[in-house]
Amino acid sequence: REGKAGVSLCTAIGQRFPSAVGCATNFISWSWRYSIKKFIRALQAYCQERNWNTSERFVWVCFICNNQFEWLQEGGKDGVKEFGTNLKKIQNVICVVDDVAAKAVYFTRLWPVFEVFTAHCEQLPIHLALMEDGQQRLLKMNLLEAREAIVVDVMSAKASEKKDEDQIKALIAGTARKINRGVENLFTGLILDLLQKEMEPNAELQMTLAAKRERKAELRMTLAATKMKLQAEVRKALAADDLDEIPPGVSVEFLVTHFDRELERLFPDKYDEATTFVQLADWLWGPPDSDGRRGFERPVDLFGHVRMIGSSREGKAGV
Repeated sequence: REGKAGVSLCTAIGQRFPSAVGCATNFISWSWRYSIKKFIRALQAYCQERNWNTSERFVWVCFICNNQFEWLQEGGKDGVKEFGTNLKKIQNVICVVDDVAAKAVYFTRLWPVFEVFTAHCEQLPIHLALMEDGQQRLLKMNLLEAREAIVVDVMSAKASEKKDEDQIKALIAGTARKINRGVENLFTGLILDLLQKEMEPNAELQMTLAAKRERKAELRMTLAATKMKLQAEVRKALAADDLDEIPPGVSVEFLVTHFDRELERLFPDKYDEATTFVQLADWLWGPPDSDGRRGFERPVDLFGHVRMIGSSREGKAGV
């Protein structure tokens, strides 16, 4: 959108708050159906647990870092290529998961399941940031319950735009069972690792962790064909040096101290604990039509992203 009004929230934030934007350190896999406040707290808690400086952790969050004028108004982006490229560039993935139950939003949405499976195929580092509700539920579980908590059915998962859903499901046709098993095993391992931190060492836990390692090794061998297929799609039309430039992300500190507060200021009568990113998209850019496009008739100029003129450097760190 060079020369046109309307940029990503990340680009606008970087203009007003230069220290809040930098080369993304983590790709965030998540869902727009999450509570905004709970999502931000999950990232904050994840950083605090690791003694990370939140001002130096720049997260790539699609809602903020994608130019939604391109995605939601014009619909001119290839989602598989764009998300796959950013995964490869950023390397480190944090999965923000809402719950460890069958009703968990994360595992019913197609994009996060596809993202984390692609990252797993590429053998990228994947970490789990469990939201408050999920943490509380997990602490009440025994090992058997934890092992059986994650159920994935990728062909039943949904995407907001039918075009995206059709494209992804066509790409993974014939490999759905491997994807289901791969994502279930991956998250079972991540959850057991969390439990390990909370429980005293015991023989049952050690046996469970050993079995997890065996399944992980087996899984790597069975994914070879699927990995090649995904890699070919993700790398299509990409020059090798394209992977050298890491896209920008917004700092976790900014999300905690500015983003949340600005929404409270702009929407004092309706922004609360239950507000989701889907609702925020409705407020900012208008409700979607049957094709998932938004009208942008009277967009709310959050951080000046509506009036700012796009440039060829948008989507690159330092902008």
